[in-house]
Amino acid sequence: MGNLYVDPIIENHKNLLEITEKEFNDLVTVLNAVTNEKDRVLSIKTKAGEIIASRYTIIWQLNHPRTDETYKAEYEWIDKIREISNKAELEGTALEDISWNLI
Repeated sequence: MGNLYVDPIIENHKNLLEITEKEFNDLVTVLNAVTNEKDRVLSIKTKAGEIIASRYTIIWQLNHPRTDETYKAEYEWIDKIREISNKAELEGTALEDISWNLI
């Protein structure tokens, strides 16, 4: 197959970029990987938020200050869920492979 032409600024044909089909496919592969990673991270953050909100709703969190020692255990639990989430995010763990062992 021939070369593919990508023109980022259609009006200015002096800036045409010539790439091969393989280079184009490699670029698509990279963009898909980036999208998949963003989706993976978003799914982890969403699940962590759901777990936390199932026990301590946003309203509860707003009405019970983190700095009040009375709620130390509750906020430690919340922080541990976030820690599991952050660790999975950094290590590239898939959502279905995360052990939310505090639930």
